[in-house]
Amino acid sequence: MQRLALQLLGHRQLKEIDRRRRVEQATYAPTIRLSSTDSIPLMIAIRRTIRLNPLFLIVGGLMAAAAVSGCTGRYKSDFPVIVQNRTANTIQALANGSAVGQVAAGQTGSFTLQLPESNNNVFTNGAAPTPQADVTFTAKDTRTGALSSEKILTLSQSATTYVSFTAADFPSTGPTIARFTFSPTNPTINQDVSFNGSSSTVSNGTFAWDFGDGQTGAGVTVTHQYPRSGTFTITLSVTSDTRATSTSSRTINVSATLPPTTANFTFSPTNPAINQDVVFNTGAQGPGGIVAGIFAWDFGDGGTGTGATVTHRYARGGTFTVTLRVTTDTGLSATTSRPIAVSANLPAGSANFTFSPTDPQVDDDVFFNASSSTLSSGTFSWDFGDGTSGSGVTPVHRFSRARTYTITLTVVNALGQSATISKTVTVCPDGGCAVPAAGLQGRAPSLIARNALRRGFAGSKTGLASAASE
Repeated sequence: MQRLALQLLGHRQLKEIDRRRRVEQATYAPTIRLSSTDSIPLMIAIRRTIRLNPLFLIVGGLMAAAAVSGCTGRYKSDFPVIVQNRTANTIQALANGSAVGQVAAGQTGSFTLQLPESNNNVFTNGAAPTPQADVTFTAKDTRTGALSSEKILTLSQSATTYVSFTAADFPSTGPTIARFTFSPTNPTINQDVSFNGSSSTVSNGTFAWDFGDGQTGAGVTVTHQYPRSGTFTITLSVTSDTRATSTSSRTINVSATLPPTTANFTFSPTNPAINQDVVFNTGAQGPGGIVAGIFAWDFGDGGTGTGATVTHRYARGGTFTVTLRVTTDTGLSATTSRPIAVSANLPAGSANFTFSPTDPQVDDDVFFNASSSTLSSGTFSWDFGDGTSGSGVTPVHRFSRARTYTITLTVVNALGQSATISKTVTVCPDGGCAVPAAGLQGRAPSLIARNALRRGFAGSKTGLASAASE
């Protein structure tokens, strides 16, 4: 009877323990009373993932076996993990081949993993064991697709586990070779120089620069300024994810002055006239390309201007020296001078004229015609050589005395350029001039013939003007 009572009592107690386990209470300390005088305290650590082994209760020399939910299978628990990314690219963390999450380059990521427990539920001094889990970590480089070597770890629920991935965890795909370029190739002081190491061959590499002037830099592309002139040796050191290192060195010449070609310029037209717009233009090409700065012009006639492109007019003819001074933002300067010839006169042929009759007598109408001039528009001024003047393309003039006159035509265009031409006219007396002829040398033509000639030339002014040519 006593043994049966113990079994019944143990059965009821175990049912109560199982009920409490189902509501996920952590720890139980029931006391199983076997009689009014004897009791056995029993501390049982229960977690929602633990089942109890069979218990054997010994009371008064008797053994009572009570079967309490036996352990079958594994239970899962949550484990805190922090993944550290010490590589140059973002990685995808993997636990037992399953994706955990991404971690950016140089950053850390906190994750909670639910994994099966790997340790046995063996109680020590009545306390349940701390859950543990065995897991294999790997990482995938999201840029290259490379998979890291495995990291086999045992996680504990009582403490956060740190998993770190470095470049050394990823295999190298080839030899490491450092290469770089820089621009401009002939910089000046305080000018930005761009260095580019992207042509290097390296797997998940780091880039360290030594600019040769005591300054350093890091990264695939960097920018540096040299505060003083000279020749410097730039060294690029490239280190791969497997710690393979390669270096490359090149020299750079830094100038304290701009080359003279920086201030080169052009102008158009190349042979301008007075009062004509002349356009001056500079590309201002320095060692690094188009120069940014101040452009100061001296046109040589007292006029000045600023800007990369300027327009100027010369009010007088002559040869002038045009000077351009370019000053960069860094304080460097360059100067170039060029001569420019400004013409006050029109080219030959701009002024020309004819007259009729070609051998007039005193008080004859002489018709002058300047339509053969190449000047299309402008003013036509005449000096008939007898103290009188005229204007227009086709003036008419009478000479009151017999003699030889010098006729001068001056044409002026809209810009103020001029051209002049002179011709002589011999005016015969009313009796006529001696006209040498074969068989009649020294004899003058008859008055009747001479007058007839005069009447023929004077018969139609319009006809004479249109027919006159020389």
